[in-house]
Amino acid sequence: MLAPPLSILEKALIKNPFGKGIISDFYDLLLAFASESSNSRLNAWKTDLQEDLTLEQWSTACKAAQTQTGNTRLKLLQYNWLMRVYITPEKLNKCNANIPDTCTRCGEEKGTLFHCLWLCPRIKEL
Repeated sequence: MLAPPLSILEKALIKNPFGKGIISDFYDLLLAFASESSNSRLNAWKTDLQEDLTLEQWSTACKAAQTQTGNTRLKLLQYNWLMRVYITPEKLNKCNANIPDTCTRCGEEKGTLFHCLWLCPRIKEL
């Protein structure tokens, strides 16, 4: 009986399981098979802002978010905003229908990232 062919992961483990650079190799494997890219985030921002942002503008924004400060917390905050990582009421509602998808501050509009950060009247008061 023939053994099934080795997967890419198995080949990487057999190649050098304890050698230098194994973490980098696994990271490269993860990136190679990642289905998401920042382009999907760019398209979401284009829709929210109703602007035609270029790849150059997007690249500049991403780079600026990581180089404007040396503070790691601020870098993470900016990254989370750009990549739309924050868990909003809208996202929570998709996980649990018992949680309302409305903004937790105003309670009137759908709690999207864009609304919660910029459009909410309660935020605008600040």
